[in-house]
Amino acid sequence: MNDQNQSFEIKTKKQVSNINLLLSWAFGIFFILCGIGLIFTSIVSGIIFIVGGLILLPTIAEKIEKTYKVSFSRNMKVSIVFLVIILSAVLSSITDKKDDSPSLSKVQEVKTETINNQNSISKESAQKDLDEIISLGKKAGLIVSYEFSDKATVVYIGSTWYTQTVAFKKDFMAKIASLKKVITGYNHFEARDAYSNEKVAEVTAFSNSIEVYK
Repeated sequence: MNDQNQSFEIKTKKQVSNINLLLSWAFGIFFILCGIGLIFTSIVSGIIFIVGGLILLPTIAEKIEKTYKVSFSRNMKVSIVFLVIILSAVLSSITDKKDDSPSLSKVQEVKTETINNQNSISKESAQKDLDEIISLGKKAGLIVSYEFSDKATVVYIGSTWYTQTVAFKKDFMAKIASLKKVITGYNHFEARDAYSNEKVAEVTAFSNSIEVYK
């Protein structure tokens, strides 16, 4: 009876060991492939995934254990998996936030001279410049959408609007107004919160003054 119990325990341990080995290979290869793909968008995240994947590979883990006299237990390998995922997520979040700033600075750079040279550009060029500003604004979280038609003349803004200075907001409104005048013949429009529909700024219809409320 004892021999049967011992034999069963040995088989169970061997099966668990094989499963752990298979999972180590699977996660190791998966992380390395993910890391290679991530390198093109986030170098640091890609390197973290590749290093984590290499450590999980049984052959590499065995060499590290022999060289540095450490032991990669199952719990440690599970910790490595979670650590790699968490670090990558944090770094991606930081990178996304940093990417907003270049988009905002590009919004400021787009065709500033258009404001003073409205008669020198065509409707097609003005529309192209407006599309560029809208696209950059969306990437930065400044703009959600816009509608310039017979029924509405509104730019719906996002949360990034509230983090900008009044000077930036006025410059942004002036650029859109100048391009809009070339395209439609008039430059007044409103900026409204995309979620509450509250008016936060406008270029007035009569005096063409730029008013920022929030």
